[in-house]
Amino acid sequence: MKSKLFMRNKKREIRRRRIRSKIKGSIQRPRVCIYKRGHTLLGLSDGHLPKTKKSLPKLKRAELLAKLAAQKAKKLKIKSVVFDRSGYPYKGIVKIIAESLRKEGLKL
Repeated sequence: MKSKLFMRNKKREIRRRRIRSKIKGSIQRPRVCIYKRGHTLLGLSDGHLPKTKKSLPKLKRAELLAKLAAQKAKKLKIKSVVFDRSGYPYKGIVKIIAESLRKEGLKL
């Protein structure tokens, strides 16, 4: 009998492949991916946050990181991106990141 964790990861992998087959990034409109895949134009982690912000709840940290990512993307003259959620449901941290990117002016 297969474990729940195995089945959950298997289902996520199936969703990720289905989504990835439809999403194509380009030079004009790069792909924003929740986890690193392919060529990385810019990457952020909790290490880029000030020490005072590292103790915040993970949803707040995700929002702050998305704002930083949008600001860095603007410096790289990236205005429009394709959002790849890597098979994760559009809720929680994934939703917060997407909404924060939109608020900062990136077109998803």
